[in-house]
Amino acid sequence: MKAPPMSFAVGTEYVINGYTLAVKAFDEESGHVKLWCPVTQAREIAFTVSELANLRWTGKLKAVSDARIKYMPSGKVPARLKDGARERVVRRTAYATACAKLYPIGPKSKRLSDEIDEVAKRICDARRPSPHSVYRWMRRYVLSNYDTAVFVQDAGAIRQRTRRVDAKAPELLREQIEDLLGASVGATLHGVMNEALARVAKQLSYPTFKTKEGVEFTPDEYLLLLANQGAAARTKEATHGR
Repeated sequence: MKAPPMSFAVGTEYVINGYTLAVKAFDEESGHVKLWCPVTQAREIAFTVSELANLRWTGKLKAVSDARIKYMPSGKVPARLKDGARERVVRRTAYATACAKLYPIGPKSKRLSDEIDEVAKRICDARRPSPHSVYRWMRRYVLSNYDTAVFVQDAGAIRQRTRRVDAKAPELLREQIEDLLGASVGATLHGVMNEALARVAKQLSYPTFKTKEGVEFTPDEYLLLLANQGAAARTKEATHGR
């Protein structure tokens, strides 16, 4: 059983010699990873991937998430899958296992997109999945210690679930969260969630939505509120900077 590889996704936290640092940026071309402390906003430090790997194997670097493996399959066998659910399992397994070698590459990478095209041709898939979907499947596969049973468990759960929202909403929300986290240094899931909810509600033409605090807004109302807050903050910063 393999250990989950290191992730260089923005925001991933590592402890180096007792100090907690987060990934600020990862340059795929040069192989350099920039780390910084988002709390103190200390000066960023650049490492090569090999340097970080060496620190990990010598025990000087630990991942904050090392103690918990996510998406561990329960081991319970669901009732016999229907044909549609079985097709989803086979499809997701094909993309996840083929793309896992690229992890922790991000959903916007051309290498991931090229690999998806290759898999689609090989399995004759006319419905090429989005890179965001494949990234999610790949990540679930890797974080389950490369156990394809995770997709069978997912299929069993999906088959029994009663949907209350548009089927597109969960995927759209994940995509918006990933985009917002990647667009701003130091962004957190808690901080971007409401904007992501508003964007998805607007995309799906929902008249209103509720924030994570339970407050109801129209999507345009909330997005305009955020825009005004951002403009006010920039004006204040410019005024103090004079």
